[in-house]
Amino acid sequence: TIQLKGSTENELIVLQDVQENYLYVQASNAVPGNGSIELYSTDGKKILSQKIMLTEEATTYKSNKPLQKGVYILNIINGGQKIYTGKLMVQ
Repeated sequence: TIQLKGSTENELIVLQDVQENYLYVQASNAVPGNGSIELYSTDGKKILSQKIMLTEEATTYKSNKPLQKGVYILNIINGGQKIYTGKLMVQ
């Protein structure tokens, strides 16, 4: 579990899990709005961009995982601003 301050009262909570051919990202306590999940290689190449609707409730988003094993950078964007950045390991 990785936590990031979303406001003075609530924290954005992000869980990430890689299973078989999919990447699961669960976010909760987010400020509601249009957002996206972006996945980058460590050399800065964008691997994935998926539009999402962020909510305060825990919501799980499913995407295809990268084909190559390695470390990736996961960003969550809300309203054009990056609200989360974390590392993701694909084995």
